[in-house]
Amino acid sequence: MTTKLRSAQVPADDRVFEVGTDGSVTTYDARTGDSTGVRTGALPAHVGSERPEYRVYGDLLLELRKETNQVFGYDLAAGGGPRTLYTAPGPETIVAVAGCGAGRVCVDTAQGDLHAVVVVDAATGQVQWIRSTNGTGSGATGDRILTAGTDLFDPDGYPLLSAPNSLVGWINPTSLLLLAPGDDGVDVFTVNAKSGAKNRLGAILVPDGGCALNARTLVCPFGRELRAWRFA
Repeated sequence: MTTKLRSAQVPADDRVFEVGTDGSVTTYDARTGDSTGVRTGALPAHVGSERPEYRVYGDLLLELRKETNQVFGYDLAAGGGPRTLYTAPGPETIVAVAGCGAGRVCVDTAQGDLHAVVVVDAATGQVQWIRSTNGTGSGATGDRILTAGTDLFDPDGYPLLSAPNSLVGWINPTSLLLLAPGDDGVDVFTVNAKSGAKNRLGAILVPDGGCALNARTLVCPFGRELRAWRFA
């Protein structure tokens, strides 16, 4: 008997996936709830109290097993068996995994206070490059990789930006907004995603909490108020 564990997040094409302890993957139509297929042996069977984490990027289903420090991948379109994409060497710990551009997987690792992003070929599991970062959590926009630790890399791993203790967010696929500690509070910059060049827009007071931004507006808390700035 197969015990269902959890569903991966719903991708843009309205599919949702449920993974069983035997490694089977059931696909559902998120609009109707109807099952559209079952793949047996898609992933390794789960042992004991393992609770893997899942991510779906296009037709690539990623499974992170923190107990064994491994990342597995399964091609939802082509089928076949599971592929071991990455195994962290001790004493590193895999913290998170994400798709990061066409055909690539970002594996975030930690060893004490040291953090790194490992970029892996999704088809072969070959490590393309490893870079130290200011924190864990990675994702891609276009061919640029941005970490939660505010590091920006080009496709070959060349560092375009490193801004510890800062906030960085995408404005659009070609530019980012950077909030960094400054002499007069918090300096606000736009960053060119291609070159990493910064353009200072001005400064704001140090906010009382986390800020949020979208393609046009920055919002930050000050006491019991929210203040907003338009930058585009």
